[in-house]
Amino acid sequence: MEIAFRRCRGLCLLVNCLLLCLPAAAAGSEDIARLLRDGDTTAAWEQARMLAPERAGEPAFDMLYGLAAVRSGYPEHAVFAFERVVALEPGNHRARVELARAHYLAGNLNLASAEFERVLAINPPQRVRDNVHTFLDAIERRQASLSTRVTGYLELRAGTDSNVNSATSDDTLEIPALGTFTLNGASLDRSDEFVEKNAGLAVVHPLTRRHALFADLTYKDRENIETQAYDLRSVTLNAGPMLAVAGGRLRLPLNYQFLYLDNSKYRRLGSVGFDWTRDLGRRDQLQLFGQYGSLRYPDNAARNARLALGGAGWSHRFPDPDVQLSASTYVGDEATHDTVGEHNGKQYLGLRLGGQWTLTPHHSPYFSLAAQWSEHDARDPVFAPTREDEFAEARLGWAWTPADAWLWRIELAYTRNDSNISLYQYTRRQAFAGVTWRFN
Repeated sequence: MEIAFRRCRGLCLLVNCLLLCLPAAAAGSEDIARLLRDGDTTAAWEQARMLAPERAGEPAFDMLYGLAAVRSGYPEHAVFAFERVVALEPGNHRARVELARAHYLAGNLNLASAEFERVLAINPPQRVRDNVHTFLDAIERRQASLSTRVTGYLELRAGTDSNVNSATSDDTLEIPALGTFTLNGASLDRSDEFVEKNAGLAVVHPLTRRHALFADLTYKDRENIETQAYDLRSVTLNAGPMLAVAGGRLRLPLNYQFLYLDNSKYRRLGSVGFDWTRDLGRRDQLQLFGQYGSLRYPDNAARNARLALGGAGWSHRFPDPDVQLSASTYVGDEATHDTVGEHNGKQYLGLRLGGQWTLTPHHSPYFSLAAQWSEHDARDPVFAPTREDEFAEARLGWAWTPADAWLWRIELAYTRNDSNISLYQYTRRQAFAGVTWRFN
C-alpha cells in the first residue's frame, strides 16, 4: 500500500511539472513574437537562442527562431530552423518563402532560386508571387555580377615632344678637377614628333561576393619619328587576389614589368604590393598603397636596386558643379645592391593633385600636378656633390566621349627638373591628341 502511494505521488508530481512547463514554453514563444512585433530583434534573437536547446524541432518555435535570426543578421542560423519546419510541414508555404529568403541573404543564390521556384509552383497569392519575382530578379543580377569580367582598351596617340631624351639645354658642362666641356648634339635636348600605341586588358574572376582573382596586362609603345634611340616600350603584368577587408577593397598584386629602350631591354621590375581603397560616404574615398621589389638593369648592374614605396590618397566628388578632386602622397627608397653604384640609390617624397570637371555628359576638362623631391645616397663620383633633384610637372587636358566605347583626348604637359648637378637639369613640353576604344 505504501509503495502504491509513493508511485501515485511521483506521478502527480510529474504531471504537475509538465503542466507548469507548458505555460512557460508558451510564454517563451509569445515573448519572442512580441519582441519581433515591437522591432526589438536583438532581444528576440537572444531569447530564441536561450530556448533553442530545449525547443528546437518544434515547428512553431523554429519559425520564430528563424525570423529572429534573419532580422538580427544571422541568416545561416535561420536556414537550419526553416529547413526543420519544411521537413515536418511540407505544406507550410510561409516557412518555404522564409527559407528561400534566408538562403538569399546567406549568399546561397542557387539554393535560394530553387526554393523560390518551388514557392511559385504552388501558385501562391499574387502579392507573394510579386515578392518572389523581385527576389529572383535580384538573384539574377547578383549572379551576373559574380561572373568573370573582361575589359580592355586600344589607344592611339600622336604629338610633339620638346625634349625626348630629358637632357639639359646647357651646351657646356663643368666637371670638378677636369674643367669645362662642350656638350655635343647627342647630350643636348632633342625635340621630335611621336606616335604612341597602347593597349590594356583586365580580367576579374569572382570566387565569392567578397573574394576574387584579378589580372591586368598593359602594353605601351612610344615611337619617335627621327630619334629612334629614345623609343620606349613597356609590358606590365599585375595579378593576384582581391578581397573585402575592413570595409574596403584590398588588392594584393604580384607585379612584373619589362622596359625597353630602342628595342633593347633596359630595366626589369618585379615586386609585390597592396592597394586598399575604402569609400567614406558617397563622395569620399581613401586609398593606401605599397610596393616592395627589385629593379634590374641588364646593361648596368651598378644600378640594380631594392625598391620600397608606400603612400596614401584621397578623392572627393563635389555634386554641383560635378567636380572630382584627388590628392596623394608617397615616399620611396631605392637602395643599390652594389656599393660601387651607391650614388644611383635615392630616397624621394612625392605629391600629386588632380581634378576633373564633368562639364557636360560628354565633355570633361581635367588637370594634374605632380612634384617630387629626391636625394641620392652618396656623392656623385664624377661631379662630387650628392645629387639632389626637384621635379615638377603640370598637365592640362580635355576628354570627349561621343559614345560609351570611345574617348578622345587632347593634352598639354610641362615638366621641369631642377638639380644641383647641371647635367640633370631640364625642361620638357609635350602636346598630344589621341583616341581610345574601350570594350567589355
